[in-house]
Amino acid sequence: LANSGLISAVNAGISVSTSTMSNGLTNSGTISSTSGVGISLLNSSTISGGIFNSGLIGANTTAITIGGSSVILGDIFNSGTINSNIATGIRITTSAITGGIFNSGTISGGGVDSGISIIGNSSISGDITNQGLISAVNGNAIALGLSVINGGILNSGRIESATANGISVSNVSTIQGNINNSGTLSGGLNGISILSGSTVGGIQNSGSIS
Repeated sequence: LANSGLISAVNAGISVSTSTMSNGLTNSGTISSTSGVGISLLNSSTISGGIFNSGLIGANTTAITIGGSSVILGDIFNSGTINSNIATGIRITTSAITGGIFNSGTISGGGVDSGISIIGNSSISGDITNQGLISAVNGNAIALGLSVINGGILNSGRIESATANGISVSNVSTIQGNINNSGTLSGGLNGISILSGSTVGGIQNSGSIS
C-alpha cells in the first residue's frame, strides 16, 4: 500500500486484522483518525516489507499499534511525523519487528503514554536508531517492558520526556546491545531508568544525559 494523499477515518485510518499485507506500507501523505488509531495491525497479522513514513501519521489515540502476535517483516522508517494526541506514538504489544526502528523525524506520545512503547513479550531484532526527536509529555519517551531488543538504542538526536524517563527498561526486559548516546537524552525523572531485573548490554555516552 502506498499513500501520497489523505486517508482519514473516525476509527482507524488503516486497519489490518488476521491478514497479511505484502510489499510494505508507504506513506508520504496523511493517515489520521479523529477518535481511534492511525494504523492498526492486530490478531496475528503481518506486514511484509516494513512501514515507511515521510508524511504524517496522526491519531487521537495510538498513532501506530501492533498487537496480538502480529509481525512486521522489515523495519519501521520514519522521516516525517508520527504523533498521538493522548496516547502512544508507536505501541508494540505481544508482537515482533524483524528489523529495527529508524527515526529522523518526530515520534511523539501524549497524555501519560510513551513515544515508543514495546511491552508484553514483544521483540525487536535490530536497533532503535534516533536522529530526530522521540518525545513524551507525562510518559516515558521510550518504554521497554517484559520485552527484548536484540540490538541497541542509538541516539544522536533528542529523546525527551517532560515528567517521566527518557528511556525506561523494566519488568525483566533485555537490551542485548548498548544504549549509545551522542545526542540529548533527558527525563523529568531520569534520563535512563533500568528496573525490575532488566538487563542492558552497556551504556556509552558522548552527549548529554539528564
